[in-house]
Amino acid sequence: MVNSFIHVAMYLYYALAACDPKVQKYLCWEKYLTILQMAQFVSAVVLGLRALVYGCDFPLWMQYARVVYMSSFLFLFGQYYRNAYLQKKQAKTTRDVFMLHQIY
Repeated sequence: MVNSFIHVAMYLYYALAACDPKVQKYLCWEKYLTILQMAQFVSAVVLGLRALVYGCDFPLWMQYARVVYMSSFLFLFGQYYRNAYLQKKQAKTTRDVFMLHQIY
């Protein structure tokens, strides 16, 4: 259900982004969609690890596969988040400091 909610929000974002440029300037929540997706992956890893520790009626190999699969998504989305949002912010801050230094 969480996955469905996140995908509805994600596809709504993409639909609005495909609209007129007047709409696109109000779309500032892509970063938060990425955070929601990463939170979903963390919860899936925790549930998979919990099932491995405490046991579950589901096949054991599928729990291991779930933990590995969700961990890989978490890693990839974490890399995307870092590259898209953290490094961009750091580059902007560095550029602003450089520009201030040039002025003075």
